[in-house]
Amino acid sequence: MANLMIKRADPEAAKAELIASIHETLPNAGVQTRSIGDVEQRSLFGALGHELGGYFRAHEPGIFSVTADCSSPRPLRIHCQYVAVGRGAGPSSILYLTRLRHVIPGPVAFKRGTFRSGQFEGEPGVAERLSGIDGIGSAVWRLLQPLVVYGTAVLTIESFAELVPDDDGALFGVVSAPARKTFGLGGYRLDLAAFLEIASTIESALASAPGVVPAATINVALPAGPDAA
Repeated sequence: MANLMIKRADPEAAKAELIASIHETLPNAGVQTRSIGDVEQRSLFGALGHELGGYFRAHEPGIFSVTADCSSPRPLRIHCQYVAVGRGAGPSSILYLTRLRHVIPGPVAFKRGTFRSGQFEGEPGVAERLSGIDGIGSAVWRLLQPLVVYGTAVLTIESFAELVPDDDGALFGVVSAPARKTFGLGGYRLDLAAFLEIASTIESALASAPGVVPAATINVALPAGPDAA
């Protein structure tokens, strides 16, 4: 099983583990990766373009980040921000981003409630339809983990889930702490299967939401970030 924690603070090692983690859920996916920063550069740039920076953001510092893109079964981007853990490094936050097959009239965000609950807020018709999906509050709540623990260090991130309007199909993004391995032991992994299941559930529900129309072309590539070659 892939482990996003790496023994050396090496972006190339992080890329390899990220690809392996994606292949655990999508075995046949063609994955392209890139990194920003290095172990000597303690600054971090966004994984997305300026037009999306106001929606998808992360504030915690890091030593480098790794981004992976694939196009099947839907456009997908995963951006992992790494912090120093001893001589190695571990993910502090993970951005999951995909494009849905519907155009929405306005932004919608998930408001995390108490234990395993929450609802969507924003564009009224869309928010009401998504909040009415059976079990969606619990599913998104479980995905949006705000804490990552390395030894005695506890990092808190600003976890969130949002849908952003786009003419080529709404963008669904989630920022969360990495998931622990089985029974909460060992290293950290992606929670990609849960993200893709939630994306598919939301996509199906949007078909009957007021003001929502199908995208003219499905699976248009995600916007290129400033780190793209």
